Amino acid sequence: HSGTIRRATNVGLLDQPSRPREAAACISAQLRINGTDAYALIDSGSTTNSISPEFTHATKAPRIRLEEQITLQLGCVGSRSRINYGTRVP
Repeated sequence: HSGTIRRATNVGLLDQPSRPREAAACISAQLRINGTDAYALIDSGSTTNSISPEFTHATKAPRIRLEEQITLQLGCVGSRSRINYGTRVP
């Protein structure tokens, strides 16, 4: 996937290293999830795999209510939420 990424320019203490455009490419894959073609972005630093509730609905993936909620904390302030459902898809 080729996307446009805007990076901060050198601003005093926040100097950014110079990288060639090719180094900014993301890792992605075309997958088939529950019989539906999907385009996925791969986050090598993530500790979980997830799909949106809308995607599970669109693909008729079975929802499994979790016995215990899972806390999801993203890498920014105030981004905490709870996961109540899971799924297993071929």
